[in-house]
Amino acid sequence: MAESPAGYERYMKAVIRDASEDKASGSADKSFNGRFFDVTEHWLSPSEPGECVPTGQLPDTAVSRSRYGENSLLLRRILVPQNQPKLQLEIQSTSLQKAFSDITDDLATLNVHANPIVIQAPYHELYHFRKELKAACHSAKSENLRQELQLFLNFEDEHMARASNLKEIDNHLQLSHPTIRFEYLWALFKPHELVLLKTVAAASSTVQSCAVLERYWVEQGGAGFTWLIQVRHMEFDGEGFGVVQETFRFPAFNGVLNVDSLPAYPLSFCTDQHGVRKALAETSKAYIKLCKADPVGSSKTQTKGCLRDYRGPVWVSRPNARYSGDYREGMRLFDSPEEMISGRVLVDPAGFIRENPHLRGKAADSVTSLEEHQPILDPEALEGEDSICFPATIAGYSLSTKHCGNFHVGSFHDVAWEDDESKSLLDSSERMRHVHRIAANFSYHSHSFGYSIGGKGRGLVYLFYGPSGTGKTLTAECVAEHLHRPLYRVSGSDLGSDTSDIEASLQRAFNRIARWEAILLLDEADAFMAERGDDSLERNSLVSILLRLLEYQSGIVMLTTNREDKFDKAFRTRIHVTISFPPITQKDREIIWRSQPKKMGARAAALSDEEWLSLSELELDGRSIKNVFHVAGLWARSDGGEDNPVLLDDIKSVLQIALGNASKDVKRQLEDFVGRKLLS
Repeated sequence: MAESPAGYERYMKAVIRDASEDKASGSADKSFNGRFFDVTEHWLSPSEPGECVPTGQLPDTAVSRSRYGENSLLLRRILVPQNQPKLQLEIQSTSLQKAFSDITDDLATLNVHANPIVIQAPYHELYHFRKELKAACHSAKSENLRQELQLFLNFEDEHMARASNLKEIDNHLQLSHPTIRFEYLWALFKPHELVLLKTVAAASSTVQSCAVLERYWVEQGGAGFTWLIQVRHMEFDGEGFGVVQETFRFPAFNGVLNVDSLPAYPLSFCTDQHGVRKALAETSKAYIKLCKADPVGSSKTQTKGCLRDYRGPVWVSRPNARYSGDYREGMRLFDSPEEMISGRVLVDPAGFIRENPHLRGKAADSVTSLEEHQPILDPEALEGEDSICFPATIAGYSLSTKHCGNFHVGSFHDVAWEDDESKSLLDSSERMRHVHRIAANFSYHSHSFGYSIGGKGRGLVYLFYGPSGTGKTLTAECVAEHLHRPLYRVSGSDLGSDTSDIEASLQRAFNRIARWEAILLLDEADAFMAERGDDSLERNSLVSILLRLLEYQSGIVMLTTNREDKFDKAFRTRIHVTISFPPITQKDREIIWRSQPKKMGARAAALSDEEWLSLSELELDGRSIKNVFHVAGLWARSDGGEDNPVLLDDIKSVLQIALGNASKDVKRQLEDFVGRKLLS
């Protein structure tokens, strides 16, 4: 048993003593004398019980351990050679046991159904429920019960107050801004109370959630003392809502701290409890809404994931350098977020649990589903404490940064689709319109497309080929945007290097687009599509993997590559639409230049029609145009003006330094346009 710095015993489970020697211990009609008695039990060795005598007397006669069974409340002092003395309070009266059990309502720290009920020193349960015990004493209907309940109050005054420094504890907690020392931390955490859990999400913000406390205790390890709390709260497990139990661990601290500076403390100590409860209720509603919303916003519980705009912190699971094996960190409630991100996120708690069963509950140090609790069919109908005890984070996938982890539920917003921009691009390109028309009529739920044997051929596969910067990626982006579908990008570097890893990553990608009803953009797929031969078994394996998975996938897939002449012939039967993207024309370049301000989130560029036209005459590919405008936006804001529009001079300054790898002809064209020699 670990001792705290102040020397008190840690919270522990009750030691249920064997009362079989007392033949009448189970008798319902046994009478008790309504008295408190203090005895000392002298053990002969750590494993051999000895004599039990009234405290203060020497063990000079054999005394049965059950001799004092007629006392309603018994303080037993246990002296074991080579061990620290132990004290425990035993509730022996059946009427007193029932009253205590009714007041405490199934504590996790002791067995209130045992006979006798044993409360270990330093009697935290009596401290936490002293107000309730006092009220029960005053309202007791029988004089015998009132006298027995009074024994608890007397015990507190005569034994606990001195041993547990209750006066000093009360002095700390009754300040206008309550404080606490580590050795008195136990006094904060009353079982069944609401506990506020908070973690720093950014320099000026915190993430708060709420749970019901079950127990608090202290442990000692190689790193010193830690304090732990076990709580329960509501959660979505991928199929429905229910109750989970979690344990959180925190390091000990020195000196005195404000209660509200702790990472976890009772909600009753919040200065603005009403405001905090309101915020927790909003967080819980947001969590439930995200769990129940599908891509088109229906209210039924779903397992497909829903797309939202997001700006906030992300927590990502990662191995812990100090521990081997499967122990991971990063997604526990009190871990710092990986970073702050913005962009579109697929909220998908059900999919996350299926893909990462080993990370189930890793927000805490341990988690247990409470099987005895029935699933919550309608979480929005919950009232009282349970209605504010939902998590503040939810699992998902960032389409922009490719983070897979937890996201703050209060940082989501409805997607702002760029309908006008996507329509403008579609109107300007016949190639895009053809791709869009076919994809718009594809259904993720229809089995009429392609084969009907063994799930083959139910997907739709495009191949876009042509030189870099000719609009292949832009076409995928535009079609997905206009169809209001998530665009899930995967490149070769995302898939790994080992063939088994690549196969698993591809299968996961195909599963995701089917679940999310998304469009998969597999960029630069050359390595996976090269013609098979005898010179490279590894390349042959990659080609075979993609061929097999493409045949059985059931979503929309867009493959892009720079060349088509070296493809394995087997792909011709897996690809439904093959589209060539020749070098872009001046008209294409003007469209791309004009689309950049809104695409980059920049303020409208202050360029005239003549200036846009002059830029389109530069023989740059689409990717170079995008990169130049992005850097020009940074250049325009370099003097401190966040809202500065991009001017032609800004673009010229960037063109002078940013395209050192251009061909000689393009460099000469750029120097003529800029009016000065390039610096690269």
